Amino acid sequence: MTKTKIESGRFASAIGMAAAAASRDALSQFAVVTVSATKKWVAATGTDGVIQTSVRVGAETESDWSAAAPAALIARFAAALPGGVCEITAAPSLLTLDCGGVRFQTATRKEVSAMSAPKGKAKVYLPEMTLREMLRKTKFAASTDQTHKKLMGVNVALAKDGTLSMTATDGRRLAHMEYGCGGAEFDVTLPTRAVDALYALLSKSGSQDVTVAADASGMMFTGERWTVTCKVIDERYPNWKKVVPSDVPHVATIERKPFVEALERVAIASDSVLLTLAPGRAAFGANGGDRSAGAEIADCRIDDGAVYSGLFDPRLLLDALKALDEDTFTMSFNREPGGVPVVIKCSIPWFAVVMPLRKED
Repeated sequence: MTKTKIESGRFASAIGMAAAAASRDALSQFAVVTVSATKKWVAATGTDGVIQTSVRVGAETESDWSAAAPAALIARFAAALPGGVCEITAAPSLLTLDCGGVRFQTATRKEVSAMSAPKGKAKVYLPEMTLREMLRKTKFAASTDQTHKKLMGVNVALAKDGTLSMTATDGRRLAHMEYGCGGAEFDVTLPTRAVDALYALLSKSGSQDVTVAADASGMMFTGERWTVTCKVIDERYPNWKKVVPSDVPHVATIERKPFVEALERVAIASDSVLLTLAPGRAAFGANGGDRSAGAEIADCRIDDGAVYSGLFDPRLLLDALKALDEDTFTMSFNREPGGVPVVIKCSIPWFAVVMPLRKED
């Protein structure tokens, strides 16, 4: 038997992350978390065959060992441990957790082979908080429609000029962000589940670089103490540039906070809101059968005096605006009524496109 000592809270966090990536089907070979100890580390790894998450934390161990345990069970055991030092005892067929007088034991399972790293040479490095922000500012626009699986994720591409971009769209709205980092070209789509797993591991203030490796079939993201590996969507992402209007010559500059607050209030009455923009005035109106709402703010600046009116699903506008942190944003538009989308921008290399509702919607 081999013993390992580890802080219980950190162990629970690592196990929880790994278990989230494991299969939900208790009968699946992937419904396990592999716990391994090497030198001064303990690593927890979970996979469902499509995405794999591995998290390591500091520990003291007598010798190297590895064991697989039922994912759901060991996650509950780890979460229920009291604070303090947990002693893990690894026997050939049994894993024991001891902490503060509490003992949990589980029979071990057959370990699952780890997913292989991408074999291509495409690799880039970017700050952890930059990667997190790129995901946060795009993932909200990914489709949740199972009939459009190629849109159920975030497209990650590195262009010839070294610009890394992330793009997501569901056909009603689109979000796009860029970052210059250089490297070999690639163009793949990260499935939503992988996006969520990766985002959960990223720190708002992380100062370390994340290594991003990709090939035609998979991606790997490597942080200081974690790794996310996944298969990519096997259908080519649509030409999203066709969604971005080329003729939106008028620009309204608007304060974000009062605009969002007014939109949220009006959205209580209906899931369709009439947006009106004019110099010095942004107004909202909503009618929902026997109820209605209206709100107006007076901080809209349109230098050329143009006006705009369009009917929108308020959730699509709010998702985009809540992804921003800046005090002001711009909304570009065409005067023509009907199906002309608006383009939302801020000072960073990011934009969102939101389609207005048609009358039949």
